Amino acid sequence: MLHPLIYQQIKTELKMLNTPYCIVSIPLLIETQHTDFIDKILVIDCPVSQQIARVKQRDTVPESQILSIINSQVSRPHRLAAADDIIDNTKTILELAPQVKTLHNSYLLFSSTQP
Repeated sequence: MLHPLIYQQIKTELKMLNTPYCIVSIPLLIETQHTDFIDKILVIDCPVSQQIARVKQRDTVPESQILSIINSQVSRPHRLAAADDIIDNTKTILELAPQVKTLHNSYLLFSSTQP
């Protein structure tokens, strides 16, 4: 019930932007299949085991709840197949930074070629 309202609000706010590009964080983008206004899908990826470990470290929730949430989402292979770009989030922030910089430059180039 909320997804249509949320997507409409996102579209409204995107129209008001004056930037080379914008990254919209939509956790259930692939599940809701509302990609009609998205130029590229970026997936920040790490193995499920690492997702579980990170949530356990951050939150005090049982592993069964973490798995329930993960299992309600599209599978990792499905998400990776839908991606135009992937950031490998298995390493340190120092190792992540060059990936982000490369992607930023790629998006600047992409946006400059769009009408």
